[in-house]
Amino acid sequence: MTVHYQLDSADFIAFSRENRRFAPESLSRLYYYGVLPALGVGLAVAVQSFTIGICFTVLFMASGWFVQNRFQRAYRRNVYSNDNLSFNTRRWTCTLADEGVRFSSDAAEVLYRWSHIRQVFRGANYIYFELTPLQRSHVPLRAFRDEQHIQEFVNKAQSCLKPGA
Repeated sequence: MTVHYQLDSADFIAFSRENRRFAPESLSRLYYYGVLPALGVGLAVAVQSFTIGICFTVLFMASGWFVQNRFQRAYRRNVYSNDNLSFNTRRWTCTLADEGVRFSSDAAEVLYRWSHIRQVFRGANYIYFELTPLQRSHVPLRAFRDEQHIQEFVNKAQSCLKPGA
């Protein structure tokens, strides 16, 4: 069974967000909304001025958000540029074969053997071929004709998996 698709920069942004599941944002929130306000109160007590302590803390937090935002924007602009994504945004073909799943384009061909694919599952926007907890290959749902085609593809891929691999 074969499908053809093309990824775009929005797909790679979604993949990046997906990989952040191993570094939750709750730690950052704890820092900004828990630790820094506590330090601000401590500073206010130390300098005996609530106004100075709070103003310094707010300015410190704002500068951190500003710098972080600038770095993230620069990172996205460079990493998700057309030049950097030109290889990955080619037209791709995903083929389920007896030996494994083959991803190919005019520039590359990769075969993942069934014994090394942990699981195949459908997400909200992609079909995932999980190779490791951190590495997945994706086929966008938009590559399929309809819901039945998606289900046939997933069922076929899951039936090829080697149990206990």
